[in-house]
Amino acid sequence: MHHAQIAAGLMLTGLLLGGLAQANAAEPTPEPRTFRPGELGARLAEAAEPCRASGGDAVLLGIERVSSPEGSIYRARFACGAPPQAGFPVTYEARDFSHIRTEVETYCQGKGSRGARFTSEPAASTTVLRGTFVCE
Repeated sequence: MHHAQIAAGLMLTGLLLGGLAQANAAEPTPEPRTFRPGELGARLAEAAEPCRASGGDAVLLGIERVSSPEGSIYRARFACGAPPQAGFPVTYEARDFSHIRTEVETYCQGKGSRGARFTSEPAASTTVLRGTFVCE
């Protein structure tokens, strides 16, 4: 009887894991999008297209500054599904912070939040700062 219970438990675990893998495999993953300050909303709309095809919406997973001779360039990562509860990381240049904060506030309000809380973290370098935004 003990072996039968173990076998049944393993089979149930396999079915659950298999179901989760199928659910995750069916969920589209939007490509990361590059943008300049002021363009995040447009990149979000682009990222949302594959999510809407499966009945969902795009959520922001992070924003990072990209080193570029062309000036302020950022890369946003997205996923389809629910927004992360712990917020998302951001690396940025100080001169761009007000633009990014405004765009993130707009994003959070579009997701039903009042706004965004920002927590700064130790700087990545002398020119690149970092922190975390949480939609609240």
